[in-house]
Amino acid sequence: MDVLIAEGYTVATARNGREALNYLRHSAVPRLVILDLFMPEMDGWEFQREQRKEPKLANLPVIAVTGASVFAGIDVDVIVHKPIDVDHLLGLIKRYI
Repeated sequence: MDVLIAEGYTVATARNGREALNYLRHSAVPRLVILDLFMPEMDGWEFQREQRKEPKLANLPVIAVTGASVFAGIDVDVIVHKPIDVDHLLGLIKRYI
């Protein structure tokens, strides 16, 4: 997150998918979501299913971040594996926004 702020991006964070959806439902729509697949309460898969149901959020580009080698069933724009290559991530962010 600090890297993104240092690059001039406005960043909002959430501890889990449920908190993220609540934020997105009541805020201006961001230009991009960076989604960790493994979160408590509501994981990335469940977040993404709910996000796609909402017209105002359905078309948001999503970059999923994961340390797992199994990520079947996720419908995101890009998957980035941990440990994160910061330059690669910044390049993807520029491409999607």
